[in-house]
Amino acid sequence: MITVSNVSLTFGGQKLFSGADLKFMPGNCYGVIGANGAGKSTFLRILSGELEPTTGTVTIPAGQRLSTLKQDQFKYDAYPVLDTVIMGNQRLYDIMKEKDELYAKPDFSDADGERAAELEGEFAEMDGWNAESDAATLLTGLGLPVEMHTMLMGDLKGGEKFKVLLAQALFGNPDILLLDEPTNNLDNRSVAWLEDFLMNFPGTLIVVSHDRWFLNNICTHIVDIDFNQVKLYVGNYDFWYESSKMMQSLMNDQKKRREDKIKELQAFIQRFSSNKSKAKQATSRRKLLDQLTIEQMPASSRRYPWVCFTPEREAGKDILQVSNLNYTQDGVQLLTLVEQEKPQLVFLDVEMPGKTGVECARVIQDMNPAIVLIFATAHDEYMGDAFEVYAFDYLLKPFKKERVMQTLERAKKRIRHQTDGETPLPVHPTPHPVSGRLMLHHKDGVSFLNVSDIVLVQREDRTTVFYTASGERYVTSDSLSDTEARLDSSIFFRCHKSYIINLNHIKNITPYGRWTYIVHLQGTEQDALITHEKYEELEKMFS
Repeated sequence: MITVSNVSLTFGGQKLFSGADLKFMPGNCYGVIGANGAGKSTFLRILSGELEPTTGTVTIPAGQRLSTLKQDQFKYDAYPVLDTVIMGNQRLYDIMKEKDELYAKPDFSDADGERAAELEGEFAEMDGWNAESDAATLLTGLGLPVEMHTMLMGDLKGGEKFKVLLAQALFGNPDILLLDEPTNNLDNRSVAWLEDFLMNFPGTLIVVSHDRWFLNNICTHIVDIDFNQVKLYVGNYDFWYESSKMMQSLMNDQKKRREDKIKELQAFIQRFSSNKSKAKQATSRRKLLDQLTIEQMPASSRRYPWVCFTPEREAGKDILQVSNLNYTQDGVQLLTLVEQEKPQLVFLDVEMPGKTGVECARVIQDMNPAIVLIFATAHDEYMGDAFEVYAFDYLLKPFKKERVMQTLERAKKRIRHQTDGETPLPVHPTPHPVSGRLMLHHKDGVSFLNVSDIVLVQREDRTTVFYTASGERYVTSDSLSDTEARLDSSIFFRCHKSYIINLNHIKNITPYGRWTYIVHLQGTEQDALITHEKYEELEKMFS
C-alpha cells in the first residue's frame, strides 16, 4: 500500500502537479496516463523515494518491499544475467554472496559457522533455493533464451538488457511494483506473458504506459495527470476515456448555455435600457449578467501531433497534396480510423500495440482490397509476412529519400487508376494458374484448386469467395478484379460487378427483373446475377 498526502512538485517555478491525495491498495493495478512531459515518470520517482516532492509525503508501511523497473541499462554490465535478475531482491542477493564467501574461506571458524547458519535460515525463509529457477522462468517468459542466462549483461543488446531489468523488477514477489513503460522492446508473445503475470500479481501495481491495449487488459484504476492535477478513476483505460469524453462534452454544453444566456441578456439590456417601461427589467437583467461568469476550462497538458511547413517561397507546381490525414500508434484505433475515413493509402509499422501491422493489413484487405498498404518500419524480419497480405511496398529504416519518392509515385499511379475507374495496377506479381491449378491464400493457409472445379466466384462481406463443384468454399482477401485477372477469360465470365461464373457450369438463366437475370449453375446451390448488357454479351458468345 502507498499513501500520497498533499504531494506537489515544482520545477523552476513551474508547478508540475499539486495537491495529490491518493491511496494505492494491494490487489489493484493503477495505470498512470498523461501527455508527454506531464510528469508520469516523475510521479513514479516520487512514489519510489528517488525524488523528494516539493510538498507533501509518501508513506509506505514498514516491512513492505518496493521494486522498480530500472532505466540504466549499463549499470549491471559486469554482472551475469541471472545475478542481475536476483538483485531485484537485494537482501536475498547479499545473503547469497555472503554465504558463498563464508564457504569459500580456507580457515572456516566456529563464528563463521554460526553466521552461515543464520544466513541459511534467512535464505530459506526468502525461498532462496528457488531463486535461480524463478529468475530463469521470468527471463524465458519475457523471450530471453536459456543460453543467454549465463552471459554478462555487457554482452547483451539494448532490448535484451531491458528484458533482464524487467525480470529484475518482477523477481521475488515484491509488495509494491512500479513499472515505467514495461512493454518497450517486447514482442507480442512476451507482452501477453507479462499481462498474465501482472493480472495475477497480488501486491500494489502502478504502471506508466502509452500502450492503451496493455492498460485495458491489466488495469483496475487509471491515474490521470493533467490540468496540473493527479486524479484517480476506477476502471480501465477505455472506461476512463469514454467517461472523460462525456465529462468534456457536458462542460462544453454548460459553457455554451452560459454564453448564450449572456448574449441574450446583453441584447435585452442594449435594446431596452433607454425604454422607461422596460428600465426596471433591464436593470434586473444587468444585475443577473454581473452574476454570470463563464468558467474557462483549463488548458490540457496533452499535445497532439501536427505538421506545419513554412516555405520560403511559393512552389512553382504542386509537390505534394495530402487530404484527410490521420495518425495513431494503436492497431485497434487504426482499424477504426480506416473504417470511418475510408482512406486510399495506409502506412503501417509492424510492432504496434493492440494489433500488429500484419494483423491490421489482413483486416484492411477484408474491408477494402483497393487500399494501398505500405509498411514503414525498422524490422526486416516481417517482410515476408507483409507481402503475404499484399503489401504494396516495405520500407526499411533509415529511409532513403529516393526510395520513398519512388514508392509514393507508384502508389499515386495505382490510386489514380482506381479513381479513374480503370483496371488497378497489380500490387505484386500475380501468380497465374500452373497446369490448370490456382493457388489461394486464406486465413487457414494456402489451398490449391483445380481451375475446372471452380463454379462460382463472388464478393461477400468484403471478401472473395470461391465455390467449387465438390461443394467446398474458400474465402480470400483478394479483390474480385485481381481474381478475374488470374482466370482464363474464355472459361470464366464476369457477369456482374459481384460475380464471376464458369461458363461450363451454366445450367439455365431465368428472369429476375426487367433488366436483370439469375444464372443457375451446376455443382452448387449458389446463384449469380447477370445484367442485361452481360446477358446480351453471353448470347453472342453462344450464338
